[in-house]
Amino acid sequence: MRRYHVSAITMDMTGIGQWVVQLVRAFFTVVQSLHYSSEIKARLVMKGRALMHRGRLQFDAGATDLAKAFMAIKETPSPSQCQVTYNASRSKDTGQRRPG
Repeated sequence: MRRYHVSAITMDMTGIGQWVVQLVRAFFTVVQSLHYSSEIKARLVMKGRALMHRGRLQFDAGATDLAKAFMAIKETPSPSQCQVTYNASRSKDTGQRRPG
């Protein structure tokens, strides 16, 4: 079995993630949690776009699941219709499956 020296874990606490963070905190007390607000999602998408545009993101051509996951991200209006947010369609192909 491989062993790793984990120095940091940051997890999404949106939705059921808050419960997962509590479970992880039981054995890794310094876990960090993040709530993915519209602003954070926008920054992540913009950073990803910039990396791709500059040719700085590289992955194996056979990793079609990763490419599909990126292509599944769509710009949508926030619930208040005042901001733009980003959502990904959920499927086994994109790695965005719903629990259950």
